Amino acid sequence: MSDPLQPQFAEVLTLIKTAQQKVIATANQELIKLYWSVGKYISDRLSTSEWGQKAIKQLATFIQSQEPSLKGFEKHNLYRMRQFYETYPNPEIVSSLLTQLSWTQRKVLRSN
Repeated sequence: MSDPLQPQFAEVLTLIKTAQQKVIATANQELIKLYWSVGKYISDRLSTSEWGQKAIKQLATFIQSQEPSLKGFEKHNLYRMRQFYETYPNPEIVSSLLTQLSWTQRKVLRSN
């Protein structure tokens, strides 16, 4: 014999899972914005000759020394952020990509 409350408990579990997926989607969108912004910052400094190529390695070392638990900001990732910005320098394009990502994630959430 099954518990008559199980369907209601399952609904609560669905609410929890949906909220978790929305949190992940929002976090991913914010990370994309952050990576683009960091890439822009680096690109702008390099293009105005404020920084030389070694500055990216120095930045990675600085971030690691200041925030040892912060992951994802090693030299090669900083180069990728710069490349991301330089590939999509128009903020409207990035905004459009985020909108599409958001729409796709909402569609996936509804289908679950």
